[in-house]
Amino acid sequence: MKPLGTHLIAEFTYCTKSILNDLKLLERILKAAIKEVGLHCEKIVSHQFRPIGVTSVAIISESHISIHTYPETHHASIDIFTCTPNPQIHQQLLRLLIEKLKPRTVRLLEIARGNLIDVKKISGCTNHH
Repeated sequence: MKPLGTHLIAEFTYCTKSILNDLKLLERILKAAIKEVGLHCEKIVSHQFRPIGVTSVAIISESHISIHTYPETHHASIDIFTCTPNPQIHQQLLRLLIEKLKPRTVRLLEIARGNLIDVKKISGCTNHH
């Protein structure tokens, strides 16, 4: 079976704590990134945890994008899963999230989704902002 989509799983470390604990800002970041790459946001559902942390999930026509934050450790877990035929969309979304969340390091797993799970790439990089 031909892959149905691409799933990026990213770990952002050493992000700015205040950004990671701001639900409204994270929603704006998601909405803007989705719009900029030409995807279609259906709904964003978010939750502010007490005492700290946010989860935001964007349901898009092409699948979903999620951000789970751990401000106390300056960490965000990111999922980008789309079935768009444009292979550049995933990388563009990732780049936009890196620009906004400003992680010092990014660890990335790329999976082709479909009948079987095929791990395409595992990488680690340092962001020099």
